[in-house]
Amino acid sequence: MDAEATLALVRARNRFVRQLPSGLWARIALPRIRDALAAGDIPLPVLREMAKIAANGEAQPEDADVSPDSLQHVARYQSGLVLRALKAIGEHQVDVLEDAEITPEIVAELDQDDFDQIFRWADRQDPVDPTASPSELLPVSPSQQPAES
Repeated sequence: MDAEATLALVRARNRFVRQLPSGLWARIALPRIRDALAAGDIPLPVLREMAKIAANGEAQPEDADVSPDSLQHVARYQSGLVLRALKAIGEHQVDVLEDAEITPEIVAELDQDDFDQIFRWADRQDPVDPTASPSELLPVSPSQQPAES
């Protein structure tokens, strides 16, 4: 298998087609959190707050710093992760079977519930069933259904 075929195989295994709360369809990929760390997409203030909460077993998320500056860092992290995860968006399943160009402007215009769902998938808060392929999610046309006996 050549490099191009290998890349296509690996890429296909990390693409999932799912319906969003708004009814739109999305093609997503699960980004590596470590890549976001290495690229500096997770800002230091966010990492510090995460470390504080993790270091104190009794600390609660509400104990974290919620200053406007920290909230801006969190918002940038979430938008960056959604941008990395979202590979296509459309009205129908067939609209999202291939990757498309996704821009920060598209992410900024997403419905809040759709944004939150993509973020939860990307951040691994909600699992994505890897056994459901895009072809399994597409409705079967009447001509493809088995004949009843």
